[in-house]
Amino acid sequence: MELNTDILFEALSKIYKVEAAGCTLTNLSLDLPEHYLGGGSAFKKDHVYIARTDQLPPSPELEGPALLICLGGSPPNWYFNSEFSLLIVKTAPDILTLFNKVQAIYRKYNEWADALDKILETTADIQEMIDVSLPVFNNFMAVIDGQMNYLAYTREMSCKTCKSFLPDYSGKVPIMIFKNLAKIQKAETLQPESDFIPTGSYVDSIFNGKVLVGIFAIFPLHHSLTKGELILASYLSGKICLALSRHSKILGSNINTFQKLLSDLLCLLPVDRNALEHCLRQRGGDLTDTFVCIKIKAFYEDTDISVEYICSVLEASFEFCVAFEHESIIAVFINLSRTSYKNIASLSEALEKITANLLLKAGISYPFNDLFQAYFYYRQACCAFEIGYALNPDKMIFNFSDCLLSYMTTKCIGEFPLDVLYPPEILELIEHDKSSSVKYVETLKVYLNCSLSITNTSKTLGIHRSTLIARIKNISSVLAGSLDDPDYRLLLNILLKAYQK
Repeated sequence: MELNTDILFEALSKIYKVEAAGCTLTNLSLDLPEHYLGGGSAFKKDHVYIARTDQLPPSPELEGPALLICLGGSPPNWYFNSEFSLLIVKTAPDILTLFNKVQAIYRKYNEWADALDKILETTADIQEMIDVSLPVFNNFMAVIDGQMNYLAYTREMSCKTCKSFLPDYSGKVPIMIFKNLAKIQKAETLQPESDFIPTGSYVDSIFNGKVLVGIFAIFPLHHSLTKGELILASYLSGKICLALSRHSKILGSNINTFQKLLSDLLCLLPVDRNALEHCLRQRGGDLTDTFVCIKIKAFYEDTDISVEYICSVLEASFEFCVAFEHESIIAVFINLSRTSYKNIASLSEALEKITANLLLKAGISYPFNDLFQAYFYYRQACCAFEIGYALNPDKMIFNFSDCLLSYMTTKCIGEFPLDVLYPPEILELIEHDKSSSVKYVETLKVYLNCSLSITNTSKTLGIHRSTLIARIKNISSVLAGSLDDPDYRLLLNILLKAYQK
């Protein structure tokens, strides 16, 4: 499980004297810790580094926001004005002990996340999820349905302060507690104190349309919820929503609503933004998340495997996945931001294992961040399937990125707006140029036009040879392919020509 600055700061502060500085990385994006051993190596984005202050370079290369846990005093001033999130540990005896403590923190949360996932994969028992979460929060937790019934609550807590939250004589949630919880329309921390609900309670309501079908709440009866615990509460809430979705009597109609909205988008019908955002939130997602669209079709037209069965297998195999029949094939949407798959390659590998067993083939779109452009990415998945199958009929998985050159040479720009057609690396170069005087796109264009000649390119651009070499190195690190590949050069030339127009 990936953590954030607040979670690590709070856990370390229980052991050592710790000072936080720099930016705060609030998303659950920080990978497992590693020693920084000096030598001037670059600090990578979303990594956690543990280092002695005297081993830190004065102004290192930083590839993106990262967390630095320091021992031995404050780091150089440069670190305080960068994208580093800093935790300065004052009292740890040595770097090895500190490293082991940080690993122990990760191990604790990994074990918790693994336990939640195991429950989701087997029974989806919400009470079990609450039970395994008690050591993380040590506060009263409850999951309630729309009929005032407890689906789960922290049974281990029976102290006087908890009694008013326990089931009444009929086994239901006390009516005044329920009425106050039911007023809440979205995940929030209650401030100021409302009637019967403690200040700082975390409450996330689950709706089907305008009908309340469930509530997840953490009441700070033993201690106030910290910033880190609120992030973890949101994480647990997402897992509980997934568990609820496994119980069709509770959320089945909401899933159908989400499928209908996605189907409408694929048919270019108008979709209410609030309705789509609401369905995503109930599934633990957000409109700003990264998605991928997949087209799936059977090897053989006369297969006896039902569409319903295939969809259920896909949704059970991938978290945050919606699969449904559309135009005689299966359309699949996966929220990459909420899964363990960091890129299309890892997703493709996992998908291939499933499609092989079910005699299926799949086309995969680029990742994208705007569900209202779902139609275009669905078409990407279709094109990936059609072109990929024509070129390599023995393959199981076809990525649009692998078929882009063939698509462009046969259809040129075709149906896609240019900003959808550009692969992620070109978009990254374009975004860089918007805020920099060094123009990577123009440099790449001239370099290609000069047949990769450093001498001719430096003359054309009017820059020093060493400056150009460094710039080409930076551009190459962004590109997904090699400039030595003639097909990739052709692809870049076509894209840059389109960009010029």
